[in-house]
Amino acid sequence: MSVEDDLLFWLSIVVYTLSIIACIFSLLIYIFAKHLRIYPFKLVFWLNLFDLIRSLAQIFPVLYASIPQDICSATAFFYVFSCFETNYWSLIIAYTIYQVLVKKNFNVESKYKILIWFGLGSGILLSIIPIFFDSYGKIYLGCSLVQSFQGEIFKLLIIYIPGLTIACINTSIFVKVYFVLKNNENEIQELEEINAEKLFYYPAILLLCLFPGMVMRIVEFARFNFIELTFLAYTTWGLQGFFNALAYSLSKPVKEYISECFCKKKGVIKVTDQSLIEIDKS
Repeated sequence: MSVEDDLLFWLSIVVYTLSIIACIFSLLIYIFAKHLRIYPFKLVFWLNLFDLIRSLAQIFPVLYASIPQDICSATAFFYVFSCFETNYWSLIIAYTIYQVLVKKNFNVESKYKILIWFGLGSGILLSIIPIFFDSYGKIYLGCSLVQSFQGEIFKLLIIYIPGLTIACINTSIFVKVYFVLKNNENEIQELEEINAEKLFYYPAILLLCLFPGMVMRIVEFARFNFIELTFLAYTTWGLQGFFNALAYSLSKPVKEYISECFCKKKGVIKVTDQSLIEIDKS
């Protein structure tokens, strides 16, 4: 293993581990903080869940280098499926912002179940197709769509083209929302009241994390290789789950919940210490 391969190996371990820890942390908050299960955070829950699945599917083949072909193909399926789903839920989050601020539709939650089943159904259907072409398998530091002509086509059709399309749609939505907010400052207050202001981060994170990887694939397709671009792509793509979880944790209701839990724990420690002092005195 060369020095570059060794660095890329450890870089992958670090970024995937950070994403896994951050996603688990966010999911645990959603599970235990029942009062935070409002509609915007329901969308973020699905995003964090599929970020976790994707990060696990990424780190597993790195740690288990001698993974059998059947297990690798199954891991690749879950990886591709979760990649599609993270793109999909990023779009739904941007769509929600657009409906609330531009269309003044505050009843967006009525379509929640339809969005769930449509996302799961379309993701599973698209991810199953490569199985019939034997396009899942072992790649460098992972299990995914194999690096063949068919594999690259499926990668473009399932991950990169939908991701780029969603990024463009999200950008268009941001422009429209920006002018709405610019012309009416009261909209910002409305956005804060429904705890959706931090939803702006997620589509931006998608673009940040997807773009370097897409450029890397295009460069590789043209038979070029830039190690700096490879390191950047692996870093941003591997940290998407971390950034999404961080955006969730930085939202005002979640920060207040974390602070409240910390203060309670600190109070218990103080009471315990005081009790010990009293026992010593007696």
